[in-house]
Amino acid sequence: MNILITGGTGFIGSNLRTLLLQEGHFLTIVSRSPEEYEDETAKNQQFVSWDDNLVPEMEQADAVINLAGSSIFGTRWTDEVKEKIYSSRIECTEQLVECY
Repeated sequence: MNILITGGTGFIGSNLRTLLLQEGHFLTIVSRSPEEYEDETAKNQQFVSWDDNLVPEMEQADAVINLAGSSIFGTRWTDEVKEKIYSSRIECTEQLVECY
């Protein structure tokens, strides 16, 4: 399957990515910093930026896994932090929906 993953470089996403690559899926990982993963050697994955036109990637995807958003670990959940966590997930999802 062609699978597009947002948040594929985070804690859960990187473990999921390893599993899906072992199963032979082709992965497109949407990242804020895809250049940091240029040394990744798996032939069946690519890294793209949120700033790229994601429409072609979405059109080729058999499945989309959206794990993107601000981290929920390591900080007090103040009202400001809760808003950041919430809005980061909504904004990512809205951007994906717009591409579809």
